[in-house]
Amino acid sequence: MKGVKERVKLFIIVVVCLSPLWVTMLWPPNLHGALMYFYVNPLSIPALFLLLGCITIFIREAGSKRFYVLLLIFLGYLFFASVTPVFVYPVVANSVKLERIQVMPEMDLGTVRILPRGVADKYVRDSIQYPRFRERDTGIVFINGTQYWQFCLIPDGLWNAFMLKDKGVVNVNMNTTEKEIHVLERSLSIGLNMLLFDNIKYYLFTSGLPYWVDYRFNDIFYVSDGEHLYTVIPFVSYYYVSWGPWIQGFPRPAGVVMIDEEGNHKVLGFEEALKNPLLRDNALFPEEDSRFYIEVLNWKNGFWNWFLEHREMFEIADPSEENKMPYMVKTEKGTLWFFAVKPYAGQGIYKIFLMDTRNPEIKVYYMEFPKQSALLSPHRGMEYVKKALPRLDWSTMKCSEPLPIIRGNKLFWNIRVVPRDYSGVSLIALVNAGTSDVKIFESVEDFIGVLVGKPPTKKPIFEQWVNGTLMDLKTFVVNGNSRFVLTLKLENRTLVNFIARAEELPESTTIRMLTTPLGTRVSLRVSDGAVVEFKR
Repeated sequence: MKGVKERVKLFIIVVVCLSPLWVTMLWPPNLHGALMYFYVNPLSIPALFLLLGCITIFIREAGSKRFYVLLLIFLGYLFFASVTPVFVYPVVANSVKLERIQVMPEMDLGTVRILPRGVADKYVRDSIQYPRFRERDTGIVFINGTQYWQFCLIPDGLWNAFMLKDKGVVNVNMNTTEKEIHVLERSLSIGLNMLLFDNIKYYLFTSGLPYWVDYRFNDIFYVSDGEHLYTVIPFVSYYYVSWGPWIQGFPRPAGVVMIDEEGNHKVLGFEEALKNPLLRDNALFPEEDSRFYIEVLNWKNGFWNWFLEHREMFEIADPSEENKMPYMVKTEKGTLWFFAVKPYAGQGIYKIFLMDTRNPEIKVYYMEFPKQSALLSPHRGMEYVKKALPRLDWSTMKCSEPLPIIRGNKLFWNIRVVPRDYSGVSLIALVNAGTSDVKIFESVEDFIGVLVGKPPTKKPIFEQWVNGTLMDLKTFVVNGNSRFVLTLKLENRTLVNFIARAEELPESTTIRMLTTPLGTRVSLRVSDGAVVEFKR
């Protein structure tokens, strides 16, 4: 009896010491996460009761035969539940609707992404000055057919997160290299970075909104009807797949929640969301779920193949950890998630997967290329760009965000060359994934002109003098001609890049430019975006 009392005391002490953990677990967003785990994984519920039984018997009969028997049962059941994916994932993989296509859908060249996210972020930080607020990247949004990088203005720091409201959004046009920023200032009563009861996660789980769903906070975006600014949160429900005694829930897109700046909300099912004009072209099928269904296709031939044989297995060809697929592309068939995959342990692209961002059906379109004529991966495409620009100082420049362009049933990689501090876009490279040919462009107009098969319309000549401090000067060669990228700090402290072409400058001007020390005040005469005169 004395031993039982001691174990009860020990149990009470542990519970009291861990009380902050219990309070944290009961906070509505955390409680929802725990409950959803059991909802999605029903086999974990008996494991919980077995664990509670082990604890109870340990308190009453530590070291008894019953305790060890129950402990062995618990461990055995834990193993049984943990192997659920081995049996269920192949069923899910074979339930995904696959449709092979012979021709890839043409891309909408009016929405080709030009501005990398890092450059957009720097544009916002250099241009938008709100004391006590900072920008938070929320992703991509379509507004009236134009693609924008979107940033939410959130309170900066712990104290401000308690005391202040989110201040609105900043949209940056990604279809140009110019700094085109639109600020929509609103005080949001419910927001991403506001703490405790104003936080969007607390609001969603305490306001009578759908509970047995998962909200995809990484896919949040904002739209406006001119009067209100709406926070849009996609959510997924779950369907169950079983094989014998093993069962697990899997996500499917179910709709969105729209919350205005005053905290009023409305829930739209998927079909309703498709009809809402504010959500036109925007992704309703969450990004992480689309990637899951592509990756689960590796289980089509069962666990043994996944674990050892690797027949027909592939790897998603992510160029880097910071720039993972899928990529959102707008095509003649709508807005799609794009995946390029390479054979298991291979390098070249041999399949393209496409998923409709606005279709709740779990359906994948794919195009397969012969393995002996696989296409360049985005990572290899960046290496070819570096090879095409051998005299560029790659210690200060980098290739950014290789993105797909589909034109004439051919795949190209659109790669931007930017300074490592993301102060602008210096060059645009177009890499033919089939032939490895690289073309370098200094303007968006020339770039789009090649894609449509005709030279772009020449703009009227526009000249201006620009004064500033020379912060950097880089040299590289294009088609045998020297090019110079001059970085100036203007009076408003903004960093701007200018291109100079050696063949368009007198030799004396080129020498003067190359011998000017960094930090010198200079004047540039710029004509149609190119430097034609240099003074110091």
